[in-house]
Amino acid sequence: MSFNLKSKGKFAALLAALIISVSVTGCANTDEKTSSTNSSTVTKDSVSTASIASDKSLDSDMFTDRDKEVGYDESSAVMVAFSSSGATASSDSVSVSGSKVTIKSEGTYIVTGTTSDGQIIVDADNKTKVQIVLKNASVTCKSSAALYVKQADKVFVTTAKDTENTLASTGDYVQTDDNNVDAAVFAKDDITFNGEGKLTVTSEKGHGIVSKDDLKLTSGEYNITAASHALSGKNSIRIAVLIL
Repeated sequence: MSFNLKSKGKFAALLAALIISVSVTGCANTDEKTSSTNSSTVTKDSVSTASIASDKSLDSDMFTDRDKEVGYDESSAVMVAFSSSGATASSDSVSVSGSKVTIKSEGTYIVTGTTSDGQIIVDADNKTKVQIVLKNASVTCKSSAALYVKQADKVFVTTAKDTENTLASTGDYVQTDDNNVDAAVFAKDDITFNGEGKLTVTSEKGHGIVSKDDLKLTSGEYNITAASHALSGKNSIRIAVLIL
């Protein structure tokens, strides 16, 4: 299944072009039209439970200015770089173990480079806001989520302008704590995706993007391929567009 908000006559994306291409393969329930009242999913045959804001007053209720802000200060940001030999970080607000990086403090983190078996973890105070800027980053994890938000108040994932980025999980999910991590991007808290670049999300044996709170997309271009749900938000999925 795919849908492209940019090409649907009446719609144009808010800020930058918001394009979502969704593929669901494997044994997902193709008869599912909606989920339970306290969760939203995008499955192979249904996008009906995603809330799409197209009115200015509705938009202000569903999204904050920060949700739509794609800018960042590179001079004050923490640099995180993946390579074939592991990962490095320019601040001790990030702990590094091989190709696994853990963000522990509020701030902006610019992620670059490629790893074939690494992970980005956010494990901070529950009042912390974290912005992760993907700048030609490709992170693949063989046994868990490529991006795992274990704890924060809110995480913003921003794709830098004119960049192509990938977050992927390729193997069986191995649980390391009490959370049932089963997606290429798994967030226990609110997570917002925005930006002016491209993001490909691939999950060979699970979901694409899962939030156990609110999941929002306000700008950017996304290609999501998953064996099960492409997008899942326990409280809501919110997609921001404007009607022309």
